[in-house]
Amino acid sequence: MRRMMLVGFLVAAGAAVPALPGTAAEYPVSGRWSYQQQTENGPSCSGPTMEFNGNRRLDSGGSSAPDYRNLSVDQIDRSVYKVVDTMFTGPVQGQVSYTLRVLDDDHIEMDLQPSRGVVTLERCK
Repeated sequence: MRRMMLVGFLVAAGAAVPALPGTAAEYPVSGRWSYQQQTENGPSCSGPTMEFNGNRRLDSGGSSAPDYRNLSVDQIDRSVYKVVDTMFTGPVQGQVSYTLRVLDDDHIEMDLQPSRGVVTLERCK
């Protein structure tokens, strides 16, 4: 009887977990962004890109981890955000924090302190 009650409790607790609110925030930008230098026709999005989609960030063709999940976004001022992500590289998981600045509708800047410097990205069209 005690075992059945324990199993029932665990099933009920497991069913309640999906109802808990998520802690992740959404990024202040969305869409695909290019690391490539600008041309007259806009960026060449055939090379390395970064895609922001809700609370997920995907890097393709670059040297960083390919998959990130957002943990928090704190707005510092009108166009500057402090961001903390969890990154996944196969079996390794870690955290990265950076400052994201929205320069205009088509340009953002990521200050990947302290080690990687500043990266400027242009929106893919």
